[in-house]
Amino acid sequence: GLGGDAFDLESYQCNADAPLLTTADILFYRTMRSDDMTAAVSDPEFYPLVADDFIGLPPTIAFSADIDPLRDDAKLYVEKLTAAGILAQWHNEIGLPHDYLRARHSSAKARQSFKHICEAIVELSDTTLET
Repeated sequence: GLGGDAFDLESYQCNADAPLLTTADILFYRTMRSDDMTAAVSDPEFYPLVADDFIGLPPTIAFSADIDPLRDDAKLYVEKLTAAGILAQWHNEIGLPHDYLRARHSSAKARQSFKHICEAIVELSDTTLET
């Protein structure tokens, strides 16, 4: 996730047993990324949400799956970027689980989200080129 030890966020609680990625999976995977979790959870390169300064980061579009423990990390990241004056948007895909884009060829909802992502990237590109 993006948020260090923020496992008290609603998405980590209500989606603790979500399909494809559980909160327990996230805890397991983060230990695979670092031998020293005490240092890692306060390192913004490991968890971007713990950064003290978001100024100078690029415009961002964050898409989250609603049925995903990581959902609220995306929302908080966009809120912090926006507070720092960075152009940022959050889109939450209702009814979809983590890694849903793998199903974009077989699921109409995932396919629609992929189209939405592509459109948002074009829109962001157009916006940043105008400034």
